[in-house]
Amino acid sequence: AYFADHEKALPRWLKAIDINIKGVVNGISAVYDQMIEQGRGQVVNISSINGNAGIAGSGVYSATKAAVTTLSD
Repeated sequence: AYFADHEKALPRWLKAIDINIKGVVNGISAVYDQMIEQGRGQVVNISSINGNAGIAGSGVYSATKAAVTTLSD
């Protein structure tokens, strides 16, 4: 959604943040201790090409996907 529609879009933006950023952080946190204990492990995160550059009307979504890429790196 466009920022001009922020009042209507806020719930969807928060959901995107909850899933795309917090979900990745929580997923990594859930397996971290076990991976350290066993001395190995892999986490595979899925992002989107939209994280490489913003697209009109999807700035928040693109930002969450850029965050996934950064967290994964």
